[in-house]
Amino acid sequence: MDKEMAYARSAASGVAMLLAAVVCGGPSAVAQVRPPGYVEAASAFQSAFNVEQRLFFQVLMTAAGYWNAVPNENFNQRLFKAIQRFQTENGLTPNGAVDKAQLERLFAVATPMLDLWSFRKVSHPSRPTAIWIPFGLGLHAVRNEFGLTYVDPQKRAKIEFTTVPNVGIGQNYAAVLNTIVREGAKVHYRVMKDGWFVISATTPDGIDHYMRYHQDGAYVTGFTLSWNNANGNVAGERIAILMSASLWSSMTGAAFIDPPTPDRKSQ
Repeated sequence: MDKEMAYARSAASGVAMLLAAVVCGGPSAVAQVRPPGYVEAASAFQSAFNVEQRLFFQVLMTAAGYWNAVPNENFNQRLFKAIQRFQTENGLTPNGAVDKAQLERLFAVATPMLDLWSFRKVSHPSRPTAIWIPFGLGLHAVRNEFGLTYVDPQKRAKIEFTTVPNVGIGQNYAAVLNTIVREGAKVHYRVMKDGWFVISATTPDGIDHYMRYHQDGAYVTGFTLSWNNANGNVAGERIAILMSASLWSSMTGAAFIDPPTPDRKSQ
């Protein structure tokens, strides 16, 4: 396996390659009407980083608490502003462009969370789908009628990785939404389009829920992540984003990386 592919399986290799890319730099982009510094930052990001590096950088940003969207291949104004916020809050020049020192700082901030979660990719027992699971939380897997349930002994988090047969995504979305609304949940975000849906909500008992499901042939397959900050804050919203990205990649073929491994510091 060449160096770029090894990068996707090891955060250390990933960071090394990101740093090398920053040092090498790349050609400038044609000027556009953008916020000050945006053109330069976008040019460096797109030309200096390959696709895996861009995705890995956004995984680090999510782990550090600065990026709450599914990682994608391209730079945009939302990511530019997220980088600026990271820079401002860490005493760095808020120009939206990333240099070696800033990457090292981002890695230092993100590593404790990645170590806590210790994600591993898990395949569904009956469907050709895989997602990231944060085994570092001490989760125990139990088979259920529709897939797998992961339970945290400390009751901080719970994951349902399931598939439902003979149902359309629209029907499933309506049923799930009606159920949580009927139970008095506060819906923070909901969207359904292109054969998938996401719902984010908090139930009256203070438990947060994030659900992402996709049409999977004659099935609907996806996950529900629930977390309870009263039992220990594991940054469930960040876990949800990374799990969502892994499901999106598995269901659509979109580019993503394997979970960073715990031994990344030594490689």
